[in-house]
Amino acid sequence: MPNLPRHAEVPCGREDRPGLLDDLDRIDWGILRHGRGAAGDVPGLLQCLTGQNVDMQQQAFDDLCDLLEHQGSLYSATVAAVPFLLRLVADPAFTQRRTLLEFLAFIAPGIDRDWWRAIQRDPEVLERHVDMVVERHRTDTMDVPGYRAIIRDEIVSRPQVYEAVRTGLPLYRDLLDDDDPRVRICALDLLTAFDEDYADSLPTVRARIDVEGNESVLARLVDRLRFFSDATPWCIALCERLLGTHPSPHVRLGAANTLVHLQLRAAPLEAMALLAHAYAERDEFAPGVQPLHISTPHDAYGGKLLTDAGIEGLTVDQIVPMTTIMIHGLAARTPQDNWRDYCRRVERICAFLFELPAMRQGADTRLDDVRRVIVVTAAPILISHRLCP
Repeated sequence: MPNLPRHAEVPCGREDRPGLLDDLDRIDWGILRHGRGAAGDVPGLLQCLTGQNVDMQQQAFDDLCDLLEHQGSLYSATVAAVPFLLRLVADPAFTQRRTLLEFLAFIAPGIDRDWWRAIQRDPEVLERHVDMVVERHRTDTMDVPGYRAIIRDEIVSRPQVYEAVRTGLPLYRDLLDDDDPRVRICALDLLTAFDEDYADSLPTVRARIDVEGNESVLARLVDRLRFFSDATPWCIALCERLLGTHPSPHVRLGAANTLVHLQLRAAPLEAMALLAHAYAERDEFAPGVQPLHISTPHDAYGGKLLTDAGIEGLTVDQIVPMTTIMIHGLAARTPQDNWRDYCRRVERICAFLFELPAMRQGADTRLDDVRRVIVVTAAPILISHRLCP
């Protein structure tokens, strides 16, 4: 349970900031839910975020995070709280903007739009899903009506939270020019969360790349171009220039990642080699700079290599980094959602490689790296799959 008292009793020395939280009382928080039940304590915790007591402010933030997002669930109180969080983030005097932005990015993952449209067209789809969840967890002592209400609230709240956070897009674009580089990174993360708005966000991202002076932020911006842009000539030319000339290994890695994602097997060999090296030697890129998250391109990249693209025309120089990218990409994934499919992907990659004449004959020493990757990374996955099918 939260450690703070109910909002009417919180002595957190809050500052008067007209317009930020003035209309908290217009919401009947008592009928809303969060992760611990009724949400009557949320207004007091929000007020404490504007307080002068640093310890109480931090405790309020921690409690809000626990209540508004709990073990992956979101709630009606989360939906109601987002507009107030956005107001605080927009206030330059608010000292916790970065942490609030990180929280907003955390609770705004993509939603299954087709499923949500189906619910909107036919409410019975939602009710049948709720019934299925209730039956799966039913016990003799369960308050079935109460549990149904809880499950329904959580299911409906997720897309509503997504849309509530999405209303902040103009703010996130403005924050790409903030003085704090950590705020700029968080704003970029939020822009990346809303794929239907990529075209509207691209001009802002592109303009920021032209003036960004912070190595970590520039690396993130260039890396995220693969979301906002197709393989347009300006994007490819920019990434190729940064890959070839920029002194920062992080910026070059971001450019390589975007080139590999957008061009697949047509990406420059230098880009594939750098990305493969980054997978194999992640620690080398970390000192002194906020680490660049290296995403896994294997779904599109490996699929193209293993199916329609085939192996025709590939050189050993291409095969080595391609294989490293795919295998390490698979190893970096969490296979909990579909373990068998995950292992089949590894098997397909290995089967493809060992069909190569050069691999069978062992004639090219450059393929030693490929063998090492398979033995060290892929083999334990396959062994686990065979032992625990």
